[in-house]
Amino acid sequence: MNNTSNPVLALYDFRAKQKFIYRTNKIKEIVGGSSIIENGFFTDAKKPEGPLVEEAKKIGIAIVASDNVVFSPQLFNDEQPKGVIVYEGGGNLNILFDSEDTCVRLNKAFSKYIMEKYYGLNMICSYVDANLEEDDFRKTRAELYRKHSQVENTDISIDRCNVLPFVQVDRKTSFPLSRINKDTNDKDPKVSIETDEKLKAYKEKIEKKDNGSENTNYLLDDYVTEKGEESLLAVVYIDGNNMGEKIRKKLDASTSSGKVSWNEGTKALKDFSEEIQNVFVEDGFNALDSFLTEKAGIEIKNGNPTNKVNGDMWKYCYRTIVGAGDEITFICNARLAFELAKKYLESVNKKGYSSCAGICVFHSHTPFSDAYRIAEECCESAKDKCREYDGETSWIDFQYCQSGINSSLETIRKHEGIDKISRPWVITGLEEIDDKGVVGLSEIELMKNKLNNPKIGRNNVKSLLEHAFDSEASFENEKGKIIAHHSLAQNYFDIDGLNPETSKKLVYDMVLMFDVWFDKTKRL
Repeated sequence: MNNTSNPVLALYDFRAKQKFIYRTNKIKEIVGGSSIIENGFFTDAKKPEGPLVEEAKKIGIAIVASDNVVFSPQLFNDEQPKGVIVYEGGGNLNILFDSEDTCVRLNKAFSKYIMEKYYGLNMICSYVDANLEEDDFRKTRAELYRKHSQVENTDISIDRCNVLPFVQVDRKTSFPLSRINKDTNDKDPKVSIETDEKLKAYKEKIEKKDNGSENTNYLLDDYVTEKGEESLLAVVYIDGNNMGEKIRKKLDASTSSGKVSWNEGTKALKDFSEEIQNVFVEDGFNALDSFLTEKAGIEIKNGNPTNKVNGDMWKYCYRTIVGAGDEITFICNARLAFELAKKYLESVNKKGYSSCAGICVFHSHTPFSDAYRIAEECCESAKDKCREYDGETSWIDFQYCQSGINSSLETIRKHEGIDKISRPWVITGLEEIDDKGVVGLSEIELMKNKLNNPKIGRNNVKSLLEHAFDSEASFENEKGKIIAHHSLAQNYFDIDGLNPETSKKLVYDMVLMFDVWFDKTKRL
């Protein structure tokens, strides 16, 4: 048990964040939910201001940023401040409080605030003694994260909401309809408290953007190539690799001795948080905007045209769903998805970091939350592959969902034949990998040229896909026919640098996505 007079270092975190954000299929509410998570503690940690600070002020607790604070045993000798922000980023928050009593009082007040406004959101807080006299920040932080892991594993995540049988409820979330919000775009404006707060957060996020630069188009059908021709969209989920190890290295580099002081540690974490924001958000999205600006012939900023355009131009844009820290999610036209993910990963890699991406290609009428789940599982599949190799490697995995999505990625692939695929593909860091079973960008480009050979013709490529769905024997037989009919080399579909089995799998993957990504005659 903590001595109530000792300073404590606390870690705040929201549990089941994805469940809260993607509880609905409506883009406005999803973006609003993401904004609530992003600003759940602070709207600006540098000042600082935001929900947690306001609740702290109401009970007489002053919280300040660490910029002008000198950490020492005398830090809390004066009556104020009661808390100092140590680190804020990635949905987590570290605060150094003057005592356990202060921490507990704020937790009670802020928990009440969360339950009243966002009862589907679960906040947890862990804290440990902080010995400022010992002045070993790394030791205290390691102890805190061990404690937090225990709390996470024992905490019960529930939706704190019960309703009586005669109460109207949201058909998706089962939360009671208790407010009116006309921004919902439904015929019936009645919404739950959580939905109302998400819509308000969305509106506030849009209004804060300068010159309307935030992409406000939430009609997914506007992003398809052409209504009646192709209604394919893609959700791209990207997550940074080895971020915990990156933080550890930053802390190690912040000191010349074996011990990291509180002043050194907080500065290192603050610098790291700003660097992550620049690399993964600012630079990453700038890379996407530059690519699309060149492709569309109009200026694209934040995934949005800077000037008014006709509806046809939205297909060159993307809709950011989550864009904070090293975790990114956006929606775009399916034909752009692979290039956009590739450009993003290459941008991150240039700054010494790496990420993995998961792409789900789906029809615009498919519930977005289902498509997101598949994209997230694809990203995890890519990360599993990444863990097999050392170094800063970035990978992409994808799934083309041609019908309803009601199963996990693993189940879908077992049904389709997981032994057929060459995915995940490595995008950056291939020079570090000596493995003929791994597909990189050069192999993809070689196979793309082979499939676009005028001798073969598009119809033969499409027939390969049809036979691939029948059986492996049918697929191999069709390949043999194409080779014989067009007098191609027996090993025409083999790629130097890949073993024959992987080359065969690459043909399957690229034929599957030929219409969407690899047909050179197709344009947006």
